[in-house]
This record gives sequence, C-alpha cells and structure tokens, in this order.
Amino acid sequence: MKNHRFGFVDRELLVFLILLAISLFITYETLGYSERVRRVPILFSSALTVLIALKVVLLVLNNATGLFDQVQEQQDADTFDWGQEEIEVGTTRQLRMAAWLLIPLSLIYLFGYIVAIPTFMFAFISIESDLSLRQNLLTTIVTTAIIYLFFVELLSMRMYEGLYGPSLPLF
Repeated sequence: MKNHRFGFVDRELLVFLILLAISLFITYETLGYSERVRRVPILFSSALTVLIALKVVLLVLNNATGLFDQVQEQQDADTFDWGQEEIEVGTTRQLRMAAWLLIPLSLIYLFGYIVAIPTFMFAFISIESDLSLRQNLLTTIVTTAIIYLFFVELLSMRMYEGLYGPSLPLF
C-alpha cells in the first residue's frame, strides 16, 4: 500500500478538511440572509457540512486505528497505466470532485447564475457524459430556461449577477 501523505496529514484528509472549511463558510454566509431566503441554502449547506464532517471523522479514525485499511488497499490497487506513469484512481477522483465543486462556485461568484449555470452545465456534460454536442446544447438550453423561468419569472427571485455579470452584453 502506498503512503499518500502530504507532510503529516493524509492527502485525502487534507482535501476533505478544505472542503469542510468551504462548506462551513457557506453555512455561515447563509446565516446573513433573511429568514425566508435562507431556508433552502441553510438546509443544503448544513447537510453538506454534516456529510463532509462524517467523512473527515472516518478518515481520522482510519488514520489513527487502521480500521479501513483493507478498503484502502483495494482502492490503491485500482490504478491505470496510461503509458507514461500510473495515475491513481483515488487521487484523480478527489481532484475531479474538488474541481467540480469549486468551478461552479467561482463561476457564480464572478459572472452570476445566468452565465454560470449554462457554462458549468455544458462543460460538465461535455466532460462527464457521452451525449452528442447537439444533445448537450439542447439539455443546457432547456435546463437553463426552466431554471430562469421558475426562479426569476414564477418566484420573482433576483438571481445574483456576480462581479462581472452586469458588465456582460447579455444583460
């Protein structure tokens, strides 16, 4: 079994500690919303925080006691050889998960929901799915239209426009 340590902390534990800090920050930020607006965000951010905290506890227990070493050995055995070097499935999966969490948050912060949702959706479907370009575009456009109609038109919610969103020619 390879030792995936970064200094004194397991790399997987470090990734989940960073994700826990992000989810705690999001939960804290949602407390600043009015009571009516914060119900759904606080529900999702709280659930995310609890799940990540459970994963951190399991990782700490595993590092301290080795309870789950057999499972980790099986995951470490699953490697791909792409000709140049071996790429471990676990580390790749962790990095992809972190990227898919951070990219939409960054897009929303910078450009707002109206730009971030279709951009992220198109990129995600292109990379993670086997859909054709035509199906991808159709799915992205229809889903974005449904989200816009539901939240902006039906519920009369104002969507966050981002730092650079108002300066884009779309608005």
